[in-house]
Amino acid sequence: MREKILTNALNTIDYLHQYDSDYYRIRDVINCVNENQFESKTWLVKHFLPHYNNGRILIQGSWYGLLAMLLDPLPVTCVDSDPKSDTIGWNLTKGFGNIDFKVDDFIEHYLNHGKEFDCVINTSIEHIEQEEIDFMLGLKPKNQIICFQSNNYFEVNSHINCSESLKDFVESLNLETILYKGEKELGKYKRFLVIGK
Repeated sequence: MREKILTNALNTIDYLHQYDSDYYRIRDVINCVNENQFESKTWLVKHFLPHYNNGRILIQGSWYGLLAMLLDPLPVTCVDSDPKSDTIGWNLTKGFGNIDFKVDDFIEHYLNHGKEFDCVINTSIEHIEQEEIDFMLGLKPKNQIICFQSNNYFEVNSHINCSESLKDFVESLNLETILYKGEKELGKYKRFLVIGK
């Protein structure tokens, strides 16, 4: 599967080179499939799948769909506010089934469609204000599975909601049931993963 994803990434880069003058996107696609992205997301998939029970999955802040490809063939809706995330996502995920892309604010999308999903995944909690996370979790149906990742990488300007430790991250989510919690050392920082209801 990894070879197929990397081949798609090269084809997407070629597409961007031909049709998009925003060359930052080429670097973005490379970063989307880098080693840390693969490691963080395959770790998530490994611990998420034992708790998944045949339902629709919403990925918030999905970027270009790497996680959706790793979850293939499960039914996934990818939501990202980046206006080019769907076009690039469709290119990157070519040949993978059951993936839909929506350009939308994740809170707005959750307000309008959140109850349609059995699972909600967000791998970039460090980019989101805690008040927004609290608001969304206050709306979630009781049995909806939440699968969130964050980190303690405070040095990045856009990381406005890092956690000092896994314990802090778990407490910030205030979930009734924790199905899995763990951390992974990724060189400059630790990645945190919490799955619960």
